[in-house]
Amino acid sequence: GIPFFGYSVNALTYANENKLSLEESARILRYQSFISAISNGVCDYVATAHHLSDNTESVLLNLFRGSGIKGLKGVTEYDCFIRPFKSVSKEEITEYINKNAIPYITDESNFDKAFTRNNLRVSVIPEIKKVFPEVNKSILRLSETATIDEEYLDSQANCLIENKDDKVIIKDGHKAIFVRAVIKAFKHFGVNKDWEKVHLDDVYSLREKENGKAVDLPFGLKATREYGVTVISKPQNLEDFCVPLLEGDYSFNGINFKVEKIKNANVDLTSGHFLAVEKTDGAVIRLKKDGDVFEKFGGGSKKLADHLTDVKVPKRERDTTPLVAIGSDVLLIVGIGVSKKAKVEKETKYLYKITITSLI
Repeated sequence: GIPFFGYSVNALTYANENKLSLEESARILRYQSFISAISNGVCDYVATAHHLSDNTESVLLNLFRGSGIKGLKGVTEYDCFIRPFKSVSKEEITEYINKNAIPYITDESNFDKAFTRNNLRVSVIPEIKKVFPEVNKSILRLSETATIDEEYLDSQANCLIENKDDKVIIKDGHKAIFVRAVIKAFKHFGVNKDWEKVHLDDVYSLREKENGKAVDLPFGLKATREYGVTVISKPQNLEDFCVPLLEGDYSFNGINFKVEKIKNANVDLTSGHFLAVEKTDGAVIRLKKDGDVFEKFGGGSKKLADHLTDVKVPKRERDTTPLVAIGSDVLLIVGIGVSKKAKVEKETKYLYKITITSLI
């Protein structure tokens, strides 16, 4: 015989805990059970019983909800999930099981019109068939075309994006491709739903804005225009970070750096950032503050904000880049440069060497 493996879930509890509809909750838990069966070696593939009418229902549901091309794909095959009956009508299946006396059970909940899909199945699609008898086959052709188109557009979107741990960089492109890249960026940060078309339009509109313009997005995401590209990021909560400048290893806002005190003896001053120790009394490591100034070599003193703009530090990073400062005088912008006020002279005996060890 064929072995049976049963899984028990509580869809109602899961729906309440995750603020989902009962339908969505049951679907998620069902597929979690399938994935568990595959990962535990119970099976290599899961063949679901979705048929031609199920595909029609899925496409129409997605269409009525305002889906894009991806929703028109209907019931799709992916990974280890196959749909052997996708092109077979319910009438053909019913005819076969009756002819071969195959017992089956009807799930009475399938006729409960309190569920949107059931209402569509029981009330809407029969009326459509009165005008378009071949609607199931027509929508299947639409699904097949949409699948091909979506695969191509998706591949083009991949060409626009560069994924990093803390951000996604999106190059400019046609809106049809660009918005797909934005959706991919959302998913990179675990945002798979609860965004709307207006959010995609807001991000797209940044292409016409000047450098540094930004829009806030759901779940703490932010889109920023940065030197010809659009960056999607999830800004970290800024800490009240301020510690004395001492030897040691530091990790802050994605930058790992090391501070060492060394003698000024045949030191290669191009191998890192170097500060004259005698010019750092009272220095601390902290974030940018209003009123900060930076004196670059040969360029005079300038507001730190203006200097960061001049050296093209993205606006998104300016408030989170660690500094070494005494009062409002910034001696070092970690990863950027050293101020003239901390310049190493020939007579300087000891140096602080600051080296970036890694960027997270």
